[in-house]
Amino acid sequence: MKVGITGHQRLESEDAWEWVQQELEQIFQDDSAVPVEAYSSLAIGADQRFALVAIDRGAKLHVIVPCSEYEGTFTTQDDLGKYLYLISKASTVDLLDYPKPSEDAFMAAGKKIIDTVDLLVAVWNGEEAPGTGGTDDAVAYALNQRTPIIHLNPVTKTVRRLPNQGTQRRNRT
Repeated sequence: MKVGITGHQRLESEDAWEWVQQELEQIFQDDSAVPVEAYSSLAIGADQRFALVAIDRGAKLHVIVPCSEYEGTFTTQDDLGKYLYLISKASTVDLLDYPKPSEDAFMAAGKKIIDTVDLLVAVWNGEEAPGTGGTDDAVAYALNQRTPIIHLNPVTKTVRRLPNQGTQRRNRT
């Protein structure tokens, strides 16, 4: 099974991140009988936490890097260090053809993940983002593609499967 992530980079409290961490671990535990491949762009926050849980559980990590200058988006040494560590653990790294960080590059990375996976995990407060390429856009695209979604809402601390609109889902390669 191929599982991808989209989600917030920052949450208001460490308690919310602890809850997200527990839920991510549960997702991988629930699917422990199925070989898992994890897809992430390794942004700070939800992406990196997802990737760490995935490799800890023995999943193959596939990274979609949105642009050539992506490392410049990591503003702390700790965040950059986690990114470089996770890149070193990746089974594959796919660099998209964007030179600089942009909303278009981030949306393209999100679409590539969604177009590849069987299930998307969305760490999302349910609100609209101010720009293009945010978690809300990824969720909307996934719903349009009929990709099943596990929605982890870190504000309400609820988990739900978002509707799989339609009865037939196209095959993923």
